[in-house]
Amino acid sequence: MATTLNTTGGGPAQGATGCPRAANPGTPGPPPADLTPLAEPESAPLGNARVADRESVAADRRRERADLREGVADRRQASADLREGVADQRQASADLREGVADQRQETADRREGVADQRQESADRREGVADQRQDSADRREGVADQRQESADRREGVADQRQDSADLREGVADRRQASADLREGVADQRQETADLREGVADQRQESADLRQEAANLREEVADRRQEAAELREEVADRRQEAAELREEVADRRQEAAELREEVANLREIAARAKAELAADAAAQLRDANEHLVVASVKALALIEVAEQARAQMAYLAMHDPLTGLPNRTLLTDRLAQAITLAERHGTKVALMYLDLDHFKQINDTLGHPVGDQLLQSAAGRLQACVRHSDSVSRVGGDEFVVLLAAVMAAPDAVRTAEKVLRALAEPHLIGDHRLQVTLSIGISLYPYDGADAAALIANADLAMYHAKRGGGNRYQQFTADMTGG
Repeated sequence: MATTLNTTGGGPAQGATGCPRAANPGTPGPPPADLTPLAEPESAPLGNARVADRESVAADRRRERADLREGVADRRQASADLREGVADQRQASADLREGVADQRQETADRREGVADQRQESADRREGVADQRQDSADRREGVADQRQESADRREGVADQRQDSADLREGVADRRQASADLREGVADQRQETADLREGVADQRQESADLRQEAANLREEVADRRQEAAELREEVADRRQEAAELREEVADRRQEAAELREEVANLREIAARAKAELAADAAAQLRDANEHLVVASVKALALIEVAEQARAQMAYLAMHDPLTGLPNRTLLTDRLAQAITLAERHGTKVALMYLDLDHFKQINDTLGHPVGDQLLQSAAGRLQACVRHSDSVSRVGGDEFVVLLAAVMAAPDAVRTAEKVLRALAEPHLIGDHRLQVTLSIGISLYPYDGADAAALIANADLAMYHAKRGGGNRYQQFTADMTGG
């Protein structure tokens, strides 16, 4: 008996693009195939068998449709995952473009590096385009799967396999997106490093400018100190002249006293000759005047000697610290050079300068600064031998003369000892002050043949130590004179 099968509604609805059209969850699926018989069965048993076959076929059709709906749902989920992956890639691309824009704006001098980053961005965009092409290829594969789904059960199995592949592809794309984000993070880190490098260069430039300003200020201070030293020398000369004038006055007074003593002696002689009766009384008076005049004369002579000794001391020593000044240092250095030539030894000269001493004078006042200089002078004398000499040659400058050394390491050990000693806190009144030194070292006969050359080269080495940050020593080298 002939049977008509209505299969027009057996497959899922197709959209304009060939993709499965979204099903309404509230709408029942397509009706089962029309299995209405066109003729009466010949017999009841045969008809029941055919009805059972038709119901079996209908059940198979329903299972196929359920499988198809499940496959469509899997495809929709895969498409949603794919769109999410593409959105992540687009966001990653947007982040990458923003990072590249920041790098262009902030690192204009890094054009070559930015060009490389732009090339990397282009490569990533090309990768995104390749991924989009892959997506288009997969869509074409889905269309081919629809055409090849004549056998729906086998097609459903293929579609499930394709869905698994799509999920794996989405996972790969998500991994690629994560890699892109990591690349963006690396580029941002590189940008941060570049900014930090630029900041370091700017800081270094600022430090160099500050150092230049400090050097200019130090030169101005040295000039001021030189002017003050000249003024002090003029004052000392004036004091010496006044002391000489005072000594001359005292000598004049002593001469007048001697003359008065002579006159008194003459008066006593005349009184003895003329007044024999009261000779004893007049003689006592004369002797008393003579003793008083002699005592006054001796006192004046002692004062004159003390003034002369004080003048000689002030001409050779610093009045604040009591240390030898530049004049006495030059004399002792010349004697040390002569002895070194005779005995075949070396002479070391250390030129010392207190770091940032001007700030202490400006903030705490000159009395505190003077006490700090006295404390530093005492510690310097405690660091050297009795045969060595410590001198003050300027406001905050000292010179240590090491006589009869054998080699440069002897001077280096003394310099390290001085740095440690001066680094200990100085208790000045209510203040606890910590100061550092810059030390320049010259060695006879290698760094100078006379006192002036040794002092100048040690001073130059000290300035190199101060430019290096202070709190250090620097031995003189020949290339310093060429800078």
